[in-house]
Amino acid sequence: MSKLFTPFKIGNLHVKNRFVRSATTSYWSDDQGILSDPIVKHYKELAETPRR
Repeated sequence: MSKLFTPFKIGNLHVKNRFVRSATTSYWSDDQGILSDPIVKHYKELAETPRR
């Protein structure tokens, strides 16, 4: 499990650790593709979360 916290390189990309968030959908938009306030808040909170 110690490899999870070690940096590595993918091509020219240097990655700090081996944790990733998968590209998934939340389906929190309307039929026109407009995002709802809860999903905007959710992504804002993810973006503002301090990284170690």
